[in-house]
Amino acid sequence: MRETLRFVQLLGQALATMSLYGDTHPARLTVLAQAHEAVLRALAADGPLRLAFLDGRIAAGARLVEELPHWEMGVRLARVGVQRLEIDAAPSPAPDDVAALLAELRLRLDAPSQLRGPWRHAGIRVGPIAIAGVDDARTGSSDGTTSATPTTATRSSAHAPSPAQGRLVDHELGVVTEAVGWLQMATAERGRVPMGEAEAVVHALAATVLADRDVLPPLLSMRSFDEYLTVHSCNVAMLAIGLSERLGLGAREVRAIGVAALLHDIGKVRVPRALLVKAGRLTDAEHAQVRAHPVEGARLLAQGDDWLAATVAYEHHIHWHGRGGYPMPAHPRPIHYASRIVQLCDIYDAMCTDRPYRAAVPPQEALALLRAAAGTQVDPDLHAVFDRLVRRSLGLAAEDAPSAERAPSMVGSAS
Repeated sequence: MRETLRFVQLLGQALATMSLYGDTHPARLTVLAQAHEAVLRALAADGPLRLAFLDGRIAAGARLVEELPHWEMGVRLARVGVQRLEIDAAPSPAPDDVAALLAELRLRLDAPSQLRGPWRHAGIRVGPIAIAGVDDARTGSSDGTTSATPTTATRSSAHAPSPAQGRLVDHELGVVTEAVGWLQMATAERGRVPMGEAEAVVHALAATVLADRDVLPPLLSMRSFDEYLTVHSCNVAMLAIGLSERLGLGAREVRAIGVAALLHDIGKVRVPRALLVKAGRLTDAEHAQVRAHPVEGARLLAQGDDWLAATVAYEHHIHWHGRGGYPMPAHPRPIHYASRIVQLCDIYDAMCTDRPYRAAVPPQEALALLRAAAGTQVDPDLHAVFDRLVRRSLGLAAEDAPSAERAPSMVGSAS
């Protein structure tokens, strides 16, 4: 991390120097050489560079760079569409490659009103958090090789990126799922949730979801059951952010609910992995262990004083009116508004995803099953908004929905 921090600092110095001196000035040539050396050192020490610039905060891979809490150059880069900077370790970037990167960044800073799309060169990528990947998957990347978004049978084709929805693809959000995986691992090891990382992830997800308020981005797909907790957490957060914004909540409330959604299942880090991926029916004792995750999640989050996230973690399996689900409160009462939002998103994504013990259902059927649960398990008013939002994103009309004969068993299994 020290070498990555050094590169970030030299990046700022190089861009500032380039604004003052011409192409052949010794000061400019010196700082370009220093930047190239810093890149090589960072790659050798820390591996591929995966940087995100979020409101002055910098994320390197899955970690926030605490040494630079408000890096002004990062704020300026994010404003001109550079929220992500990635440099591969192989092939090793040459001096001309680093110079080309700096020239591109300087060009964006000097002409902020001219919108520029993602930029790629010799293993270096620059662009927003959600870099469009559909065209690359269809026509090949800028270096002449064909790139493809990972495919999987665990999601209906209705979730596949389309020209209208293609801002978010698994490949481009790999750093986000890596960050969530690290967050969950760190929570399991330390017994505390790293809230700074959770907030950075939600900022990245919100930037993508809110880029087009009329269409939700495609949900992430998982390649194995081991990825369920990570991918499901990201999907529920994206859905909750989109629904919260559609409900007219303010930016602060939307982000707070996004964090709560991202962490709603954090208590599962206390559940044995073997139970989470078990293909057969759970025993009563095993079922009790899995059903303890809302309480465990609330305990973990309460240590960090995020009471909204703790409340959502505790309540997301309780029926919206408080008279069903688990854990049952001693005195039934309606659950928190944020919990009702996350509950809808949690159930929908869980139904649309393959689990070890059952196959996924198509989105249309999941929506029909949710509709059957409206008023009993989920808030009917919130469900109406959620249903319209998802149908609009999938291009579905209300009459497209099949009957919901499996509602009681399927909706109840979303854990």
